[in-house]
Amino acid sequence: MKAAPATTAGASAAAVDAGDGRPRGQQARPPSPAAVEKKLFSIRYRADEASHLSLADPERCTRCERPCLWFCPAAVYQWEDGHMRLAYENCLECGTCRVACPSANVVWHYPTGGCGIAYKRG
Repeated sequence: MKAAPATTAGASAAAVDAGDGRPRGQQARPPSPAAVEKKLFSIRYRADEASHLSLADPERCTRCERPCLWFCPAAVYQWEDGHMRLAYENCLECGTCRVACPSANVVWHYPTGGCGIAYKRG
């Protein structure tokens, strides 16, 4: 007779998903800020001399609700003194800003070769 596989907190083996051990139907918890900080610490970034990000028309940001201030995970977009400041050195190259900017105002290019972000595990 085979031994039953290990389960979490009394859940039966049939009710546990194979991949991550959560019971079926249970949502994954968002990572804690400390966990995100730990993952960000494992990346390497070599800043390019010139920004790979720019705004097509900076005036558009004055008429926008500026959702980029909260959807960018690296806080690249900062509103200061009525102007948008781009801290491109923080960019994780996820491309969220390119897709989510409601006025399609972000001009985004890959950094030049050898510059930009390098993830430890690809």
